[in-house]
Amino acid sequence: RTEKLDDGERITQAQRLRLGRALAEDRFDRGFFVQLDRASSREPAALRLTDVETGDGSAVFAGVTWTGRWFDDLQAPTRGWGLGAEVGAGLTFGSRREPFQRTLVRGLAYQPLAEGRIQWRGEAAAVFARSEARIPATQLFRTGGATSVRGYAYQDIGVPLAGGQVGPGRLMMVGSAEWQRPLRREGLPTALESALFVDVGAVGDEPGDLRAKVGVG
Repeated sequence: RTEKLDDGERITQAQRLRLGRALAEDRFDRGFFVQLDRASSREPAALRLTDVETGDGSAVFAGVTWTGRWFDDLQAPTRGWGLGAEVGAGLTFGSRREPFQRTLVRGLAYQPLAEGRIQWRGEAAAVFARSEARIPATQLFRTGGATSVRGYAYQDIGVPLAGGQVGPGRLMMVGSAEWQRPLRREGLPTALESALFVDVGAVGDEPGDLRAKVGVG
């Protein structure tokens, strides 16, 4: 996997090579993997950002994944819940090798109503390491966009940096509540739906740095 993210003034390029094994079933998925990550950024010299702030670095990481689903219908659920997790540990490369631990947990639930349903979605993630560890941006967190906090640009929520830049953080929390209601035609529900949602997300390096960003639509 390779990607390029242009923030307007800073360009971040990242690469990931993963080797592992995964088993996908109707109700449960599980797997394990080992991967190499590398990230580098280029910004105007006047910004003077550090490698730790921008997520410049490389690392090896090993982890396990698990997902469970308890929905009434796996294709078009109206009730039930699901839970997924990824847990692992890694070691940064470079002049100083620093260990780190990374955990990510996601949840999704549907609550049926007399008219439609409420979809609850949550995500929490954390990286634990020494403050000077050069952890690559691919192992850190940013959020924002259509699948996380709507109303914000893709990956626009992160740690504020000099010059109005946004960097990756070591902590992330995202939550959403969405009322999904079928549109009616001649008094009967159709396959089309309307949705009213509230999304909340925050990214920081310390718990006290988390500042909620809200999207409503």
